[in-house]
Amino acid sequence: MERRQGLSTNAAAAVRLLMLTGCRKAEILSLRWEWVDFQRSCLRLPDSKTGAKVVPLAAAALELLSTLRRRSPYILPGARGSGHYTGLQKDWERLRARAGLDGLRLHDLRHSFASFARG
Repeated sequence: MERRQGLSTNAAAAVRLLMLTGCRKAEILSLRWEWVDFQRSCLRLPDSKTGAKVVPLAAAALELLSTLRRRSPYILPGARGSGHYTGLQKDWERLRARAGLDGLRLHDLRHSFASFARG
């Protein structure tokens, strides 16, 4: 979908980051470049639902982040204004329908990550 321009770069990156980090949707959408520690392979989130936390990043997440343009303080900038991207739910519904994943919620990606992380 992304190659055929049926899915924005922000939407594709957000879904990938959700799958690769186990972060909450709000944490990914509001993610700022200053919170990415490439040297120590982690995100340093100053304020999440449970307070400040450090999120380890696998090589695939670091690679994805390194391919994104830095055109805003936000990793996923909004199309207009100075805020962050906010259209993920609508894009997710289109992606989910196209992939035949009826009933799969964005939050389910977090649960899947946790299941795999426990091994």
